[in-house]
Amino acid sequence: MESDVEHLIAPYLKRGEKLLWEGVAERGFRWRMGELIAIVLGLAFTCGPMLALLNGAKSGLLFIFLVFGLLLLIFGTFTGWWVRQHSRYALTNLNGYLILDHPVSGVQVKRYLISRKMTISKKGTDPASVYFANSERVMVQGLPMRIGFAMIKDADRVYEMMRKLQGESR
Repeated sequence: MESDVEHLIAPYLKRGEKLLWEGVAERGFRWRMGELIAIVLGLAFTCGPMLALLNGAKSGLLFIFLVFGLLLLIFGTFTGWWVRQHSRYALTNLNGYLILDHPVSGVQVKRYLISRKMTISKKGTDPASVYFANSERVMVQGLPMRIGFAMIKDADRVYEMMRKLQGESR
């Protein structure tokens, strides 16, 4: 029987490409830098206007800041968690696939060719992450955002499989 992941990546598979591993990120909420920044900014944009409104200020602009702060608190905090909870990962003999389910843009399948040129790294412990690409987006620290299988249980096995595939690639 075909799994959900196989069904989602089927249109992207090349002739002879075989699914070797599929997985998901560890369930549960994790505080990451993006969520912490969203909370700080969201609280600033929410509490400042709320205090001004409570002290009798009458301005539509304050209401706009208040709504913006609340939206930032809600979406900034929970979007990353939502994406991790609804993402699937797949590794074939040729590619790594990220199947991301975003609450706004829907399901996106991203494919990354495994080649000798790519840098594969493992970060963290149980659950660890296996990274194999960089995004054009830059993180707060000025470093490129790493792309890969985030917070997976069998990271050691996946890392070794990717290293082996990398050695067999052209």
